[in-house]
Amino acid sequence: MSSHKKILLTSLLLISLLSIPTYASSDDDASFLPLPILTTNKQYFQKILQPPYLQSNLLHHPLLMDEWNESEFQMAAFIEEKKEKAKAKAKTDNPDNEEVTSDDVLQDIIGYGAKDSIEFDMINKIALMRGEGTTIGMGKARLTAHNISFNWDNYTVIATGHKNEKGKIDPKAIFLNDQTIYLAEELRYNFKSHRGKAKQLFTPQGEALLRAKAAKKDTPDTYYIDDMHFTTCNCVKPHYAVKAKTIKYVDGKRIASGPFRFEFYGVPTPLGFFYGLFYLPTPQASGIIFPQLGEDPDKGFYLRDGGYYFYFNDYIDLACRGSIYTKGTREIKVNSNYISRYSFKGDMLYRRTTTPHSDELSIAEDNETEWQYTWHHETLHNKVRSLMADVDIRNSFRAMAYNPNKLNGKTQSKIRYTENFRLFWFDWLPYTMSTSIAHNEDFSKDITNMTLPHIAITGSPLYPARLWSKRSNSDSIWYKDLYLNLSIKHTSEFQNELTNKIGTQEDETIKFWSNKRRVWKEKRYGFKHTLPVETNIKIFSYFNLNPFFKYTERWYFKRRNYTSPSPGDFKTEESWYRVWDWNTGAKLSTSIYGTYLWGEEARIQGIRHRIEPILGFTYTPDFSKENYQYYQKFPTANGEKKCNRFENAIFGTAPEKDSAILTGKIDNILELKIKDTSKKGNASKKIPIFESLYMETGYDFLEKEFPLQDIKLGGRTRLFDELLSIEYDSTLDPYSYQRRTRIKEYAWQHGNGLGTLKQYNLKIGTSFKSKQSPSEQATNNNNPLTDEAPDEAPSPSEETVIEYPSQYVDADLPWEVKIAYHRTYTYQIAQDQKKTTNHIPMSGMCSISKNWKIGFETDYDIDNKELVGDATKINIARDLHCWQILFAWAPIAKRQSYDFSIGIKANMLQDVKFPHTVAYDKL
Repeated sequence: MSSHKKILLTSLLLISLLSIPTYASSDDDASFLPLPILTTNKQYFQKILQPPYLQSNLLHHPLLMDEWNESEFQMAAFIEEKKEKAKAKAKTDNPDNEEVTSDDVLQDIIGYGAKDSIEFDMINKIALMRGEGTTIGMGKARLTAHNISFNWDNYTVIATGHKNEKGKIDPKAIFLNDQTIYLAEELRYNFKSHRGKAKQLFTPQGEALLRAKAAKKDTPDTYYIDDMHFTTCNCVKPHYAVKAKTIKYVDGKRIASGPFRFEFYGVPTPLGFFYGLFYLPTPQASGIIFPQLGEDPDKGFYLRDGGYYFYFNDYIDLACRGSIYTKGTREIKVNSNYISRYSFKGDMLYRRTTTPHSDELSIAEDNETEWQYTWHHETLHNKVRSLMADVDIRNSFRAMAYNPNKLNGKTQSKIRYTENFRLFWFDWLPYTMSTSIAHNEDFSKDITNMTLPHIAITGSPLYPARLWSKRSNSDSIWYKDLYLNLSIKHTSEFQNELTNKIGTQEDETIKFWSNKRRVWKEKRYGFKHTLPVETNIKIFSYFNLNPFFKYTERWYFKRRNYTSPSPGDFKTEESWYRVWDWNTGAKLSTSIYGTYLWGEEARIQGIRHRIEPILGFTYTPDFSKENYQYYQKFPTANGEKKCNRFENAIFGTAPEKDSAILTGKIDNILELKIKDTSKKGNASKKIPIFESLYMETGYDFLEKEFPLQDIKLGGRTRLFDELLSIEYDSTLDPYSYQRRTRIKEYAWQHGNGLGTLKQYNLKIGTSFKSKQSPSEQATNNNNPLTDEAPDEAPSPSEETVIEYPSQYVDADLPWEVKIAYHRTYTYQIAQDQKKTTNHIPMSGMCSISKNWKIGFETDYDIDNKELVGDATKINIARDLHCWQILFAWAPIAKRQSYDFSIGIKANMLQDVKFPHTVAYDKL
């Protein structure tokens, strides 16, 4: 065979091999076929962009369709041949490499295909592909265009679109790189270096849409762009855009620009800045925190919470913020969040506020400084030991305007460490040790309490019968089943408490830190041991009997020795003292059912009444006798007076009188079973008539004067398919009164029913809201690409909703109304004082048009015939597609206020808004 024929045959063989579409980057996708994008850009743009004012804000990716008919066997054979050759070449080039994987040898395999034609320039090593849906790809990168030129020597590809009859490029070239889509009139890309250029580029990046005259990809995640339009509005003609001449875009992190300005409906405005920095919504980036602009009626205009966010790694961050007010107030906040996966997490905050005494005297000597430190810590997924912290320490409560407990004027802090362990001589009994310190402060009463420390050791429930049968290795012991549920649980505690409240009067307080020695001297401390024994016994298969016995012992180291019955006339004796007591009792419960059925064909199929009676008995001895030495007795004109020698003890003392109390409660549940006409077949549903209807009281057999305790009545139900809810509870005194003095005769003996009503609460509430029609539900549930998608504009983040609740509105519900009636009644019989309150809390929201919503919330005081000012607000919201306007107004509050906000919905531009809050006093 001549040399010319050999060259020609070899070329034809090479062309035939190259013309087989191939694409793979690993063993898993060795049979992967290139998937051309069979759609025009006009259709594609309609799937990404929506015409103005349509109900849509969704981004859709183009459909990737497979219409290749080549045999998978040929594809697999070609891939296997390339594998073997690539592995052999790799071993030859690297003889020391012991193992070569497919991922190392298949990086240079290019998949391609065209529907029109493919031409090969063997001298210049260039392949020219033409036709709609022409596709070429390598790894995770794929390029589809009408014309593609590929140089297989340097892995460079040039793709251009197709000019239509109007002279416009349609379809454009489409580049898909790791699920990110780029459209351009011309694309140049290198599969090896991952660098490229584009003209007339368009790409969606998360919530944002980028349009650029030219773009350059320098590194795998860095882009340089000229003449960029940046927006989060997905209309063909966006409502707004940020226009900049030069841009640096870091994929998934930030967008930095030179001078930029805003455009609205394509009209340029002077709004802008000489430098722009926009952070994409990700916690993995450090950056500037833009301040909020507003007005405070006391502090003046402000720039609040501006600063810098430091992202160190996935486990810890730091945010530094500052605020400044025109009347001299300054504030700094430093907070940090940390987490160790499957171990612990927490956050810390330090806040410092400096407030001048007056506008004229705002010098350092006249400034008032207030600070606050909070720390929250939680151990995760550790069943052996854990540390929990909830700390809130501050030097004042007045300036901390962000604290939800501001009206209470209280702070609470606690740090607790727990660990599970086993005693070495009782290795079969697990124990839990809990150690905690606490700090409580009431700024309104100037009372400070500290617990240093509180230690508790608690044993797990011990079942003696199970333990004995286990040690005897026998399952036939007669008492095993009888006492199987007998449990013993031991607890020991130690607590040391410091307080600046000295004496018995509330106003007897001293400064905590300036009187540390006296506070330490007046400390309260002691030990407490508890040993409860209880079991559960089944009687006749219908009754549950729960007998119990509880022993409590306290250890104290000082007690009072009274010299007279006066509360303050005593001396303190220091020694070791035991204060112990016990009680015992049992509880018996069961359930009684009554059912009547009318049949499945009847409208009301049946009714069921369930009765749950509970009887309980508790006996407690008298520990005020002289042999216990817990009380001192003094004769007075009104009889004998007992003085508690452990009055101020940290764990209290033993009961001063004996009691034998029998308690009883009966609860009723009544419900109907009816045919559900809204469903096909014989479906039924349950309707509650009474979810609970109870009566409860008690009788003390050792009480001589008034043994019968108060009677409690109550119930709750939901009617009309849960449209109306009713709750009621009341308390009655069963004894009669003469001239407001309680006598030893029952109320029913004088024809006064069960007793005198002391208090009751009644709540009746209902709510109404709209429901979507079947056509609207079908439109929302079925959203084909050819239909208009529902309007689902990016909503504010969860943090934004929590921190600024007035700047969020639910735009999905057409209307909703809630209304309730609350009535409370109290009667102090001895003083003959009655008090009744009647309130009607209401709230509602409705859509007055397609994009307007108005809502309200209020509370009507029936007694005073007026609305409660602090509870009355009006909310108005305007949906501007990619923007929103919110307005909240408190028109009749003691201090009226309004909150106005206009801003972009998208999370990544949530700082681009104007919140304005103003509070003012009534004229």
